Amino acid sequence: MRREQREALRILATHTGDDLVPLRTLHGIIRRCVEEPGEARWRRLRLGNPRMEREVSQHPGGIDFLRAAGFVSAEFGTVLVLHPLFGRPEAVRQLHTALASLRAAAAAVPGGLQLP
Repeated sequence: MRREQREALRILATHTGDDLVPLRTLHGIIRRCVEEPGEARWRRLRLGNPRMEREVSQHPGGIDFLRAAGFVSAEFGTVLVLHPLFGRPEAVRQLHTALASLRAAAAAVPGGLQLP
């Protein structure tokens, strides 16, 4: 796990406790990017989207985790987009590492959650 991902997950876990919604949402975002790399809607996240705000943005560490997974700010900071170099092997490995990090973090929560 990359240091930035580990730190973002530590912060997220500190502030969310047993609330698994942020982990589940982050996992879904990253998993869709890996499974459907040609689908642009998974690679562009509107930060003003109510669900995004509620489930990721309002939790310290949520946006930092997405950045550590390869998302970058765009459109004057209103969206996050998966870095243009996504198709490169190292970027795909970075996303797979992010998925593994999320699975481990979810499993570590009391009554752990098994993510696909």
